[in-house]
Amino acid sequence: MAPGGTPPAGLVRAAADLSGFLAEGTVGLADPDLLAAAGLLASLGSVVRAAELAVLIDLESRGTTSALAGVPTHAWLRSTGGLTPRQAKARLREAVAMVAHPHVAAALASGQASVEQCEGMLAGLTFLDDPDLAALFDAGQADAVEAHLAGHLTQDPDELRKLANHAVEVVAPEVADEIERRRLERAEARARMTRRLGWERDGAGSVYFRAKLPTLEGEELISLVGAHVGAALRRQRDEPADPDRVELSVAQLRADALVAIVDAAQAAGTAPAHGGDRPRITVLLDQATLAGRLGPGVLLDSGEPIPASAWRRAACDADLIPAILGGAGQPLDLGRTVRLVGADLRQALHLRDRGCAFPGCDQPPRHCEGHHITPWAAGGATALDNLVLLCRRHHATVEPDPASTPGSRWEVRMGPDGIPDFVPPHSRNAAGRRPRLRNSRYTLLHPDCTGPPGGADPPSGADPPKSPDSRRSP
Repeated sequence: MAPGGTPPAGLVRAAADLSGFLAEGTVGLADPDLLAAAGLLASLGSVVRAAELAVLIDLESRGTTSALAGVPTHAWLRSTGGLTPRQAKARLREAVAMVAHPHVAAALASGQASVEQCEGMLAGLTFLDDPDLAALFDAGQADAVEAHLAGHLTQDPDELRKLANHAVEVVAPEVADEIERRRLERAEARARMTRRLGWERDGAGSVYFRAKLPTLEGEELISLVGAHVGAALRRQRDEPADPDRVELSVAQLRADALVAIVDAAQAAGTAPAHGGDRPRITVLLDQATLAGRLGPGVLLDSGEPIPASAWRRAACDADLIPAILGGAGQPLDLGRTVRLVGADLRQALHLRDRGCAFPGCDQPPRHCEGHHITPWAAGGATALDNLVLLCRRHHATVEPDPASTPGSRWEVRMGPDGIPDFVPPHSRNAAGRRPRLRNSRYTLLHPDCTGPPGGADPPSGADPPKSPDSRRSP
C-alpha cells in the first residue's frame, strides 16, 4: 500500500466479515449450512480474483506502482503478494487477458466460474488473440464464440479449453476447419520453440526434472513409460503374495520406467560421444572406503554424494568409473576396464540366463544388468562363473552389504552345474534353514541341469558373511 493510501470501505468491511467467520469457526454449523458456506466461499474466491485483476489492470495502465513504489506492477505484485517472478507476470497477463475477453471476465466476476475454469477458457481462446486468425471471422462472430463458450460453465477447465474449438464450429462453421488447421500449426511451432528440459539437485538424494515437449513427442514418451508401468503392474499382480513385499505406487513405477528407458539406451551404446568419450559417470572413493565398501562416494560432475549401496550396485555393470583416491586425495586407480561386462561375455550371459535370473522374475535381458557375485570391488573376476543377469530391482535385492548381519539378505551362489541359485534371508524360514531357489526358466532351457544342490543351506550362523538382502519377494 502506498503511504497515505486507504482501501475502499466496502473491501475493509468484507475482509472484517471473513475474519469474523474464521474466528467463529465452523463447529457450530449444521451440515447443510456447512455445504452452503463452502459453495459461497468458492464463489467469493472468483469474485475476489476478478476484483484483484481489475485493480491490477488499472495499476498497470496508470503506472501507479512505478510512480508511488518505484517498481513496475509485476515487481510490486511479487513483493506484496508473495509470488515468484513467473507467477507475478502470469497474474498480470491474466489481468490483460480479461480485458480482451469480457465474457470470461463477467463469468469470473459473477462468481459463476472458478478461476481455473476461466484459465481453461482463456487457454482455449488464444486463437482470438492472433490477428491473422481473428480476421477470418465476420463482425461479431469472435464475440459470439467467446459468449458461447462462457455459457458452458458446467464443464471442467480442460473440457472448456477443448470446447473452444467446438464453439467455432457452432458459430462460424465456414471458417472452423481453416481456424483449426492454422491454430494447430502455430501451436506446434510454438511448442517446438518453447520445448525445454531442466533439472535441479535437491541436496537430499534426488534430482528434480522439469520438461516441456511438443504434444506428439510427449505422447510418445507417455506411451513408452506406460508400457513399462503396465508390465510392472502385471508382474506385481502375478507374483506370489508375500507379506514382506512393498507395493509400488503408479508414480514410483513411472519413475522406474524412465530409469529403465535410460538403462536401455545406455546398454545399446547409441549415445554420441560427450567430452571426447561415451557418456559415463565417475565416482570418487578414498582407498579406505573401497576396502571397506561401506562409505559414500561422490559424483565427479555434480559433487553430490551417493550412498555405498548405490555405487556398489552400479560398479557391477554400469558405465561407472570408480576413481580411487589416497589419503591426500591423490588418484591411485581410475578403474579396471575389465570390470565392465564386454560384448562377448554379455552375449554368453544372455544365452545362459535369458533374462533376470531371480526366481519368479521374467524381465528380458535388455532390461537387466550383469551382477558380480563376488563384488568387483572385493576382487571378484569379470567372468561368466562370477556373473548373473539381474533386473534393476533384483540387482538391488542381492547386492552385498558388508554392514548387514550374515544371513539377513538374499544371496547368489553359483551352482556346480554353472546355473545361479538364490538363497533367501533366514527370516523367511522359521527353522533358520535357507533353501536354494532357482528361476524355473532354467528347467525349460537346460532340462539336464542338476538343480539346486543339497536342497538348503545351513542355518544363518554358518553362513558366509557376504550375503545380499531384500525385504521384497522374488
